[in-house]
Amino acid sequence: MTRVPVSRNANANVVLVVDDEMFARLFAVQIFLDEGFTVLEAADAEEGLSVLERNEDVGLLFTDLNMPGALDGLQLAERVRQTRPDIALVATSGCMVPGDALPSGSRFIPKPYTAYALMTAIRDLSGIAPRAAVNEHRC
Repeated sequence: MTRVPVSRNANANVVLVVDDEMFARLFAVQIFLDEGFTVLEAADAEEGLSVLERNEDVGLLFTDLNMPGALDGLQLAERVRQTRPDIALVATSGCMVPGDALPSGSRFIPKPYTAYALMTAIRDLSGIAPRAAVNEHRC
């Protein structure tokens, strides 16, 4: 399993959540907050790139793939992998499965997902683990 090392500029506990669906974004934000992450959020890929430019300490990007605008989540993930290879990438979608289209070292979890599935994907990918354990039954 390939793990993505977090660079000295990135902070493993800072995550950027990008999703155009407000309730889906808020759900993910709350999961990360409950797990002890510092969370930044963006409503589309362009805003996500802007947030990344202003925040060098982001260590994890969690993005929806299917978003309106000039860039979708897949294009965002590709740009981030090219410009910030130190950032761990986890993608999600309720209407597409990217197959091999995601950048190398990325993970995909389908919507709807649980907190347990999200945290497991993140830990498998990067070893980021602010909390000692994930409770699958958390409300």
